[in-house]
Amino acid sequence: MFLVSGYSFITSEFQFTALPGLSLDLRLRIKFFCEVAFFPTSFWMLQKMFPVQFSRKWIQISIGTNTVFLLGIFTFNERNIISFYSWFMYFPPFYALVLILGTATAAFKAKELFTGFVFAFTMMNDGIYGLYEIYTLYPYSFPLGLVAFVALNSYIISSRFTKDLEKTKEFAQLQIKYNKQLKLQAQERERIASDIHDSIGSELTAILFELESKDKNDPTLKKLKTEVSHLISNVRDIVFLMHHQGNNKELVEDVIYRYAERIGGTGIINVTTQIEEVSDLIHLDQCLHIQKIFLEIMSNILRHSEAKNIRIFLVQRK
Repeated sequence: MFLVSGYSFITSEFQFTALPGLSLDLRLRIKFFCEVAFFPTSFWMLQKMFPVQFSRKWIQISIGTNTVFLLGIFTFNERNIISFYSWFMYFPPFYALVLILGTATAAFKAKELFTGFVFAFTMMNDGIYGLYEIYTLYPYSFPLGLVAFVALNSYIISSRFTKDLEKTKEFAQLQIKYNKQLKLQAQERERIASDIHDSIGSELTAILFELESKDKNDPTLKKLKTEVSHLISNVRDIVFLMHHQGNNKELVEDVIYRYAERIGGTGIINVTTQIEEVSDLIHLDQCLHIQKIFLEIMSNILRHSEAKNIRIFLVQRK
C-alpha cells in the first residue's frame, strides 16, 4: 500500500505543489522505483498466499531479474536512466505472465484465476500505454489493479478460512457423536457379555458340576463332559471378546497361544505352534474373522478327528 500511495503521489500534479524543490531527475527515479518495486512486492505477497507454488525456482529467477532494474535506478545518470526506463517497459507483460502462471498453478478456481487476470491485465495495460502511447487505455492502472488484487484475494482467503472453520466445527460435532455411539456400543457389549456369563455360563457350569458327580467310567458321560467343557471355554472366549478393549494381538496371537496351551496341557494331544505377529497388519474385523475361523477349526478337530498331534501355523505370505 505504501508503494501504491507513493506511485499515485509521484504521478499526480499535486507532487509539484507539495514538493516544489524536488528535482525532475529525482522525481523520475522515484517513479521508476515504485514501478519496478511493484513486481517483487506482488511476488512476495503471492508467495505468502501460495508458499508451495511460488517457491519454484523458475518463478524466483524470473522475478529476480528485477534486481537489475532496481540497481540501475541508483547507478545510471539522468540521460541513461530514461533509456533504461524505456527498456523496462517491455518487461511488465513478462512479469505478468509469470505471476499469472504461478497463480494458475496455485489453484484452478474461477475466483483465483479472475484476480490473477485482473492483476496481469493492469500490468500489461500500463506497459502498452507507456511503450506505444495508446491514450485510449487508462493510464497508471496497475496500482488500482494491485489494490483490487489484494482486496479480492483477502476476501477469498477469509471466506475460505470461514468455510474451513465451519467444516472443522462440523467434524468436531461428528466426532463427539461418534464417541457417544462408541460408548453406547461398549456399554451394550458389556451388558450382553454379562448376560451371557451370568445365564449361559452359569448353566453350563452347573451341568458340568452335575456330570462330574455321575459315573466317571461311563464313556458317554466322559464325552459329554468334554463337550460341555469346550462350550464353557467358548463362552469364556466370547465374553472376553466382547469385553475386549486392547490391541489386535490379544484377539489373534494371544487367543491361539492360550488355546494351544490349554489343549496341550491335557496331555492327550501334542500341540506345536509357529505363530508370527500379523494382527497389527490387518483390521479389527479381520482379526475377529481369523479368531472365529481358528476356534471353529479347533472345535472340529477335537470333536471329529481323534488327532494325537496338532500343528498350528500363523504366517504372513509375502
